[in-house]
Amino acid sequence: MPGQLPASYYAGPSDPLVSPDFSGWWSRSFRLVQATWQPLVVIQLITAIPLIIMLIQLDLRQDTLNTQLDTSGAIDWNAIISPFYAVIPVALLAIVFDLIGSLACLQLLVQRATGQPLSIGDALKTAARRAPALLGWGLLAGLMVLVGLLFCILPGIYLLLVFSLLPAVVLLERGNTIGRVFALFHADFGAALGRVLVAAAVAFGISLVEGLITAPITASVGPSTATTIITQLISGVFTIAAGVLAAAFLLTTYADLRARHEPFSTAYLLPQ
Repeated sequence: MPGQLPASYYAGPSDPLVSPDFSGWWSRSFRLVQATWQPLVVIQLITAIPLIIMLIQLDLRQDTLNTQLDTSGAIDWNAIISPFYAVIPVALLAIVFDLIGSLACLQLLVQRATGQPLSIGDALKTAARRAPALLGWGLLAGLMVLVGLLFCILPGIYLLLVFSLLPAVVLLERGNTIGRVFALFHADFGAALGRVLVAAAVAFGISLVEGLITAPITASVGPSTATTIITQLISGVFTIAAGVLAAAFLLTTYADLRARHEPFSTAYLLPQ
Protein backbone atom coordinates (compact mmCIF):
# COMPACT_ATOMS: atom_id res chain seq x y z
CA MET A 1 0.00 0.00 0.00
CA PRO A 2 1.23 3.57 -0.66
CA GLY A 3 3.11 4.94 2.35
CA GLN A 4 3.34 1.56 4.06
CA LEU A 5 6.79 0.44 5.18
CA PRO A 6 8.23 -2.86 3.90
CA ALA A 7 7.56 -5.85 6.11
CA SER A 8 11.24 -6.00 7.11
CA TYR A 9 10.80 -2.74 9.02
CA TYR A 10 8.44 -4.38 11.50
CA ALA A 11 10.21 -6.60 14.01
CA GLY A 12 9.45 -10.28 13.63
CA PRO A 13 10.04 -13.11 16.11
CA SER A 14 13.55 -13.69 14.76
CA ASP A 15 14.67 -10.07 15.04
CA PRO A 16 18.12 -10.08 16.70
CA LEU A 17 17.40 -7.07 18.91
CA VAL A 18 13.64 -6.65 19.40
CA SER A 19 11.84 -9.08 21.70
CA PRO A 20 8.21 -9.30 22.83
CA ASP A 21 8.95 -10.15 26.46
CA PHE A 22 11.55 -10.21 29.21
CA SER A 23 12.78 -13.70 28.38
CA GLY A 24 13.46 -12.71 24.79
CA TRP A 25 15.29 -9.59 25.91
CA TRP A 26 17.49 -11.58 28.27
CA SER A 27 18.36 -14.28 25.73
CA ARG A 28 19.03 -11.80 22.92
CA SER A 29 21.36 -9.81 25.17
CA PHE A 30 23.46 -12.84 26.03
CA ARG A 31 23.49 -14.07 22.44
CA LEU A 32 24.98 -10.72 21.45
CA VAL A 33 27.59 -10.99 24.21
CA GLN A 34 28.41 -14.55 23.17
CA ALA A 35 28.98 -13.51 19.57
CA THR A 36 30.98 -10.33 20.22
CA TRP A 37 32.63 -10.62 23.63
CA GLN A 38 36.20 -10.73 22.29
CA PRO A 39 36.17 -7.40 20.37
CA LEU A 40 34.04 -5.89 23.13
CA VAL A 41 36.70 -6.83 25.70
CA VAL A 42 39.38 -5.27 23.48
CA ILE A 43 37.44 -1.99 23.32
CA GLN A 44 36.74 -2.06 27.05
CA LEU A 45 40.40 -2.79 27.77
CA ILE A 46 41.62 0.09 25.62
CA THR A 47 39.21 2.57 27.16
CA ALA A 48 39.68 1.33 30.75
CA ILE A 49 43.44 1.95 30.86
CA PRO A 50 43.21 5.67 31.87
CA LEU A 51 40.58 4.83 34.48
CA ILE A 52 42.75 2.12 36.04
CA ILE A 53 45.77 4.46 36.07
CA MET A 54 43.69 7.20 37.71
CA LEU A 55 42.36 4.87 40.42
CA ILE A 56 45.86 3.61 41.18
CA GLN A 57 47.11 7.19 41.47
CA LEU A 58 44.25 8.11 43.79
CA ASP A 59 44.87 5.10 46.02
CA LEU A 60 48.58 5.82 46.24
CA ARG A 61 47.91 9.44 47.16
CA GLN A 62 45.42 8.41 49.82
CA ASP A 63 48.34 7.67 52.16
CA THR A 64 49.42 11.31 51.92
CA LEU A 65 45.92 12.45 52.82
CA ASN A 66 45.71 10.08 55.80
CA THR A 67 49.10 11.26 57.09
CA GLN A 68 48.02 14.89 56.93
CA LEU A 69 44.74 14.21 58.71
CA ASP A 70 46.45 12.21 61.47
CA THR A 71 48.88 14.98 62.36
CA SER A 72 47.95 17.33 65.16
CA GLY A 73 47.73 21.07 64.77
CA ALA A 74 46.87 23.07 61.66
CA ILE A 75 46.19 21.13 58.47
CA ASP A 76 48.24 22.10 55.45
CA TRP A 77 45.52 22.02 52.81
CA ASN A 78 47.95 22.80 50.01
CA ALA A 79 50.02 19.75 50.95
CA ILE A 80 46.87 17.64 50.91
CA ILE A 81 45.48 18.86 47.61
CA SER A 82 48.64 19.38 45.54
CA PRO A 83 49.47 15.65 45.10
CA PHE A 84 46.08 15.19 43.42
CA TYR A 85 46.75 17.78 40.72
CA ALA A 86 48.55 15.19 38.61
CA VAL A 87 45.41 13.03 38.64
CA ILE A 88 43.22 15.67 36.96
CA PRO A 89 44.54 15.21 33.37
CA VAL A 90 44.25 11.44 33.70
CA ALA A 91 40.71 11.82 35.07
CA LEU A 92 39.67 13.96 32.10
CA LEU A 93 41.23 11.45 29.74
CA ALA A 94 39.41 8.62 31.53
CA ILE A 95 36.07 10.42 31.03
CA VAL A 96 36.69 10.88 27.30
CA PHE A 97 37.82 7.28 26.88
CA ASP A 98 34.80 6.02 28.82
CA LEU A 99 32.41 7.94 26.55
CA ILE A 100 34.11 6.63 23.42
CA GLY A 101 34.26 3.10 24.82
CA SER A 102 30.56 2.94 25.68
CA LEU A 103 29.56 4.21 22.23
CA ALA A 104 32.05 1.94 20.45
CA CYS A 105 30.69 -1.15 22.21
CA LEU A 106 27.17 -0.23 21.15
CA GLN A 107 28.29 0.35 17.58
CA LEU A 108 30.05 -3.01 17.48
CA LEU A 109 26.87 -4.71 18.69
CA VAL A 110 24.92 -2.90 15.95
CA GLN A 111 27.42 -4.22 13.42
CA ARG A 112 26.78 -7.74 14.64
CA ALA A 113 22.99 -7.38 14.78
CA THR A 114 22.79 -5.97 11.25
CA GLY A 115 25.12 -8.57 9.74
CA GLN A 116 28.03 -6.22 9.05
CA PRO A 117 31.67 -7.29 9.46
CA LEU A 118 32.90 -6.60 12.99
CA SER A 119 35.41 -3.75 12.94
CA ILE A 120 36.85 -2.30 16.13
CA GLY A 121 38.42 0.55 14.16
CA ASP A 122 35.14 1.58 12.52
CA ALA A 123 33.33 1.32 15.86
CA LEU A 124 35.89 3.57 17.54
CA LYS A 125 35.73 6.11 14.70
CA THR A 126 31.94 6.31 14.90
CA ALA A 127 32.14 6.58 18.69
CA ALA A 128 34.71 9.38 18.53
CA ARG A 129 32.42 11.38 16.23
CA ARG A 130 29.46 11.04 18.59
CA ALA A 131 31.37 11.43 21.86
CA PRO A 132 31.07 15.27 21.97
CA ALA A 133 27.29 14.96 21.59
CA LEU A 134 27.14 12.38 24.39
CA LEU A 135 29.26 14.64 26.59
CA GLY A 136 26.98 17.62 25.99
CA TRP A 137 23.72 15.75 26.49
CA GLY A 138 25.26 13.85 29.39
CA LEU A 139 26.15 17.07 31.22
CA LEU A 140 22.59 18.34 30.79
CA ALA A 141 21.17 15.02 31.95
CA GLY A 142 23.56 14.99 34.91
CA LEU A 143 22.38 18.44 36.01
CA MET A 144 18.77 17.29 35.80
CA VAL A 145 19.55 14.19 37.87
CA LEU A 146 21.36 16.34 40.46
CA VAL A 147 18.40 18.69 40.78
CA GLY A 148 16.10 15.69 41.04
CA LEU A 149 18.19 14.18 43.83
CA LEU A 150 18.00 17.46 45.74
CA PHE A 151 14.21 17.27 45.61
CA CYS A 152 13.25 14.23 47.68
CA ILE A 153 15.78 11.89 45.93
CA LEU A 154 13.11 9.84 44.09
CA PRO A 155 12.87 12.25 41.10
CA GLY A 156 16.64 11.96 40.71
CA ILE A 157 16.50 8.16 40.77
CA TYR A 158 13.71 8.23 38.18
CA LEU A 159 15.74 10.53 35.91
CA LEU A 160 18.81 8.34 36.37
CA LEU A 161 16.85 5.35 35.12
CA VAL A 162 15.44 7.27 32.14
CA PHE A 163 18.82 8.65 31.10
CA SER A 164 20.37 5.18 31.05
CA LEU A 165 19.07 5.10 27.45
CA LEU A 166 21.07 8.22 26.55
CA PRO A 167 24.14 6.59 24.91
CA ALA A 168 22.04 4.47 22.55
CA VAL A 169 19.87 7.43 21.50
CA VAL A 170 22.90 9.67 20.97
CA LEU A 171 24.62 7.03 18.85
CA LEU A 172 21.69 5.91 16.72
CA GLU A 173 19.50 9.01 16.41
CA ARG A 174 19.69 12.74 15.93
CA GLY A 175 17.51 15.51 17.34
CA ASN A 176 16.11 16.31 20.77
CA THR A 177 17.80 13.55 22.73
CA ILE A 178 16.33 14.45 26.12
CA GLY A 179 12.75 14.37 24.85
CA ARG A 180 13.46 11.19 22.92
CA VAL A 181 14.71 9.19 25.93
CA PHE A 182 11.57 10.15 27.86
CA ALA A 183 9.35 9.12 24.94
CA LEU A 184 11.07 5.75 24.60
CA PHE A 185 11.16 5.03 28.33
CA HIS A 186 7.43 5.70 28.61
CA ALA A 187 6.54 3.75 25.47
CA ASP A 188 6.22 0.80 27.85
CA PHE A 189 7.12 1.97 31.35
CA GLY A 190 6.89 -1.47 32.91
CA ALA A 191 9.17 -3.09 30.34
CA ALA A 192 11.64 -0.21 30.55
CA LEU A 193 11.74 -0.22 34.33
CA GLY A 194 12.15 -4.00 34.53
CA ARG A 195 14.99 -4.13 32.02
CA VAL A 196 16.89 -1.19 33.47
CA LEU A 197 16.56 -2.45 37.04
CA VAL A 198 17.72 -5.95 36.08
CA ALA A 199 20.72 -4.49 34.25
CA ALA A 200 21.52 -2.41 37.33
CA ALA A 201 21.16 -5.48 39.56
CA VAL A 202 23.60 -7.43 37.38
CA ALA A 203 26.10 -4.55 37.59
CA PHE A 204 25.66 -4.44 41.37
CA GLY A 205 26.21 -8.20 41.60
CA ILE A 206 29.45 -7.93 39.62
CA SER A 207 30.60 -5.11 41.90
CA LEU A 208 29.73 -7.19 44.97
CA VAL A 209 31.79 -10.16 43.73
CA GLU A 210 34.67 -7.79 43.01
CA GLY A 211 34.54 -6.49 46.57
CA LEU A 212 34.48 -10.01 47.98
CA ILE A 213 37.72 -10.74 46.12
CA THR A 214 39.65 -7.50 46.61
CA ALA A 215 38.70 -6.74 50.24
CA PRO A 216 40.38 -9.86 51.71
CA ILE A 217 43.54 -9.12 49.71
CA THR A 218 43.78 -5.62 51.14
CA ALA A 219 42.93 -6.85 54.65
CA SER A 220 45.47 -9.69 54.66
CA VAL A 221 48.39 -8.00 52.90
CA GLY A 222 47.81 -4.46 54.10
CA PRO A 223 48.03 -1.19 52.21
CA SER A 224 51.00 -0.98 49.85
CA THR A 225 51.82 0.02 46.30
CA ALA A 226 51.77 -3.61 45.15
CA THR A 227 48.42 -4.25 46.85
CA THR A 228 46.92 -1.15 45.28
CA ILE A 229 48.05 -2.13 41.79
CA ILE A 230 46.86 -5.74 42.17
CA THR A 231 43.43 -4.81 43.54
CA GLN A 232 42.87 -2.14 40.89
CA LEU A 233 43.82 -4.55 38.12
CA ILE A 234 41.34 -7.08 39.51
CA SER A 235 38.71 -4.34 39.70
CA GLY A 236 39.51 -3.47 36.09
CA VAL A 237 38.68 -7.01 34.99
CA PHE A 238 35.27 -6.79 36.66
CA THR A 239 34.70 -3.31 35.22
CA ILE A 240 35.36 -4.65 31.73
CA ALA A 241 32.95 -7.57 32.26
CA ALA A 242 30.27 -5.19 33.54
CA GLY A 243 30.80 -2.89 30.55
CA VAL A 244 30.38 -5.72 28.05
CA LEU A 245 27.11 -6.86 29.61
CA ALA A 246 25.83 -3.29 30.04
CA ALA A 247 26.31 -2.54 26.33
CA ALA A 248 24.24 -5.55 25.27
CA PHE A 249 21.52 -4.85 27.83
CA LEU A 250 21.33 -1.21 26.72
CA LEU A 251 21.07 -1.91 23.00
CA THR A 252 18.37 -4.58 23.34
CA THR A 253 16.44 -2.39 25.80
CA TYR A 254 16.58 0.53 23.37
CA ALA A 255 15.39 -1.70 20.51
CA ASP A 256 12.53 -3.15 22.56
CA LEU A 257 11.28 0.27 23.63
CA ARG A 258 11.62 1.81 20.20
CA ALA A 259 9.61 -1.05 18.68
CA ARG A 260 6.89 -0.36 21.26
CA HIS A 261 6.92 3.34 20.42
CA GLU A 262 6.92 3.15 16.61
CA PRO A 263 7.42 0.71 13.69
CA PHE A 264 10.97 -0.52 14.16
CA SER A 265 13.21 -3.47 13.48
CA THR A 266 16.95 -4.03 13.36
CA ALA A 267 16.75 -3.23 9.63
CA TYR A 268 16.45 0.45 10.58
CA LEU A 269 20.03 0.35 11.90
CA LEU A 270 21.58 -0.68 8.60
CA PRO A 271 23.90 2.00 7.16
CA GLN A 272 22.09 4.27 4.74
